[in-house]
Amino acid sequence: MTRPKTTLAFFFIIGLLAYFKAMNGDFIWDDLVTVVRNEQIRSFAYIGDWFTSAYTSGAGVTTSNLYRPLSTAAYALIYSVFGLHAFGYHLANLIIHTLNTYLVFSLFQKFNFKKMGCMLAALIFMLHPAQTEAVAHISGLPDILAPLFVLLGLNLFLKKNLKTVDYLKLCGLFILGLLAKELAIVLLPLMIVLLIYIWPTLSKEEKETRKLWLKVLAILACGYIFLRAGLLNFTDSLNLHIKDNAYTEDLNLRITTFISILPSYAKTLFLPIDLYFEKQFIAYPNILSFKGLFGTLVTAGGLVLSYKSLLKGSRNFFLGFFWFFAALLPVMGIVAVNASHADRWLYLPLVGLLILVPIIYERAIDKDIQKKLMIVFLIIAMLFGVRSFARNVQWADSFTFYENELKYNQNSARIYSLVGQLYFHQGDLQAAEASYLKGVSLDTQAMLPEIRYNLGNTYLQMRNLDGAVNQFFMAIEINPKFIDPYIALYNIGIAIHSETLEKGFLELIHKIERGESVDFNSEVAPLAG
Repeated sequence: MTRPKTTLAFFFIIGLLAYFKAMNGDFIWDDLVTVVRNEQIRSFAYIGDWFTSAYTSGAGVTTSNLYRPLSTAAYALIYSVFGLHAFGYHLANLIIHTLNTYLVFSLFQKFNFKKMGCMLAALIFMLHPAQTEAVAHISGLPDILAPLFVLLGLNLFLKKNLKTVDYLKLCGLFILGLLAKELAIVLLPLMIVLLIYIWPTLSKEEKETRKLWLKVLAILACGYIFLRAGLLNFTDSLNLHIKDNAYTEDLNLRITTFISILPSYAKTLFLPIDLYFEKQFIAYPNILSFKGLFGTLVTAGGLVLSYKSLLKGSRNFFLGFFWFFAALLPVMGIVAVNASHADRWLYLPLVGLLILVPIIYERAIDKDIQKKLMIVFLIIAMLFGVRSFARNVQWADSFTFYENELKYNQNSARIYSLVGQLYFHQGDLQAAEASYLKGVSLDTQAMLPEIRYNLGNTYLQMRNLDGAVNQFFMAIEINPKFIDPYIALYNIGIAIHSETLEKGFLELIHKIERGESVDFNSEVAPLAG
């Protein structure tokens, strides 16, 4: 019997072969907010702030309604060892991904599948190109840390003859997962799916006990939702959008959009060729399109086949299908999240699809057929590994990464802003200005104050003071809660000996830090005169 440490080491080596290029990559995209500019990870003295403020508040971003204190704690721990050396953060992500791969392997074994089938499924989980968005991206840590606690909890839930201490551990894992990222809420529906799957094998006493503790976890989930809607709601909104729109206010629109997105998920899972980070946000008002009809057919067909699998007693198809959708529950549109779909959201749902691997392997009674199936699945894992390696080459170089993004999003203001930051840090101010201006021209709905702020900093370096001041004021007008331009204008006031700017913006900075609102027209605009 293979020892767990040997299996873990094997998975880590396989993962290292696929991800070693990405481990040489620098901070990219959201990493600048979650790590580089995040003061709260600099010291464990901020522990109180981790649990009482928004996830990005340490970087001065007050428009976020995310709450992930355990992920912030993880960044702080990594920072205490590696500082701002990106390698340490990449290494941590790979280690967590390795642990998750082992937990998937262990979970499948608990379903009494053959070991080889479980190993093949785990290898595909480790190497699937869709996973690169969560693993290669430093800011993807919450997307793999929360699943770590979910998978630990599910492995524990499948343990026979659970005792009270085991259920208490399960509750603890649930809480830790929720503190890592909101998606850990899926532990509850996934446990319900598993309970239905193992129901015939349980004694009457075990059934009642597990049902009781599921109710306890449901109470914990409700308590978490209550806190997030109240005390831990940092934007006075129940969605993750800065501004309300038709999508945030219409549940039916969000559901039809999710159903219509299913073909995109299918393409990523089965033919992961076109991989990019920023997906265009498209809302689908109805399902009367190819994508909508395809998604509806898949959903309806899956429900019918799941019901039949329950009637026949095998329950395997039910397990895989309902796992997939239960794991996608937080991004189905019930809550208005800030994207229509993302590869990283497939991290846990992929496990449901991979249940097919040991099932197919299991049904091949003939050893020769099993051997051929093993070769086929190994080839699939290898091809996925090659594609992941190629994607990680892009993650390793910021300019290469953004060039790939622009192939799919030529009109993305945010990408041009991020490219501008790269040029700015290289000292190429003209190229930075050009990128920022391109981003400004594309930000037609004035949703990204960061572009204006970054352009203002570029003008400061170019000694264009009037241009800088103008951009900082525009950034505040777009988002009066964005504190960075206030600080920039305060410092300009000191530099040019302007008592109006210095005192006026110092007062506004203190007001924002107290969590009070600022009115641009009455409080900020007069300071421009």
